[in-house]
Order: sequence, then C-alpha cells, then structure tokens
Amino acid sequence: MDHDIDAGTFKRTDAALDGNSDRQQNAVASDAAEDLDGSLIARYRDRRDARVRERLKYALKRDPNEVLVYKNVLNLDPAYIYELVVSDDVTEADVESAGTRIHEYIVRGTLYDWYLGAGLQPTDTPESLQALEDAVAASLRGRSWGHRPMQPFGPAFWEYDKP
Repeated sequence: MDHDIDAGTFKRTDAALDGNSDRQQNAVASDAAEDLDGSLIARYRDRRDARVRERLKYALKRDPNEVLVYKNVLNLDPAYIYELVVSDDVTEADVESAGTRIHEYIVRGTLYDWYLGAGLQPTDTPESLQALEDAVAASLRGRSWGHRPMQPFGPAFWEYDKP
C-alpha cells in the first residue's frame, strides 16, 4: 500500500514539477521509508481505514469476549485486516472485489490528504472519494431479500405471494 502511495506521489512530482527545485520536489513526493513521511502516511492511511470500518460496521465480525482498547500509536504496518460476516449470496469474487476497492480507497484517500498537506490540488475530489467509499460499503451487502414485480406490470404488492 505504501509503495502505491509513494509511486503515485513520485509520478505526479516527476510529471508536474519538472524544473522546480529538488527541495520542492522532495516536499511533494512521499517516501514512506523516511520517518517523517512514513508517520504522516501512516496517519492518513489509518484515518481512511477508520472511515472504511465505519461504513462496513454491519459486516465486521466481532468477538463478544474481545476487550476494546484504543491505543494512540501509529500503525506502521501498511496492511489492514477485515474479518467479515456476510450473507450467503456474497461470493469469494465479491470479497476480492471489495478488497480491491478498499485498497484503492485507502491509497487514493491517502494521496488526497497528502496533496492537501503539500499545498497541491489533489487528483481526486471529495465526491469521487465518497463514491468509492459508497461502492465499498455497498459491495458486501448482497442482494436485497425482497423482490417484488414493478407496478403497473405485475400484481399489486398486497396480492403478490412471496416464495
């Protein structure tokens, strides 16, 4: 994940800031291996991960015996684990697709936050990130359980016999 973030900032810096000072280019391009950049990226990543977890609260597995503790410590590991409880109609491909979307959301959201912090116009908008967040949240819900024919072509909903 950090590699994707660093690659995104490097390519943008390489393309957009050609001819500017090395200092300015270094300020815009992230390097997660550096302590300062790494801590900022970790904080931005953790904030995006928290938003995903809020949206997936309906599907996150929770152990009833788990003691909930918050530690104000950076997560320097760029991997996030989501243990899910989903309906039977959610397939393995659906989960893989959701994982790809989550990864994309965290990377693009982190880049958005990074660019704002560097004083540059982000490549995404709040609306595009919200749309991706919505797609993540919707991707694991499965199909709705109520299927009724549309009116006026089928019987009225009170006349419809559910299977």
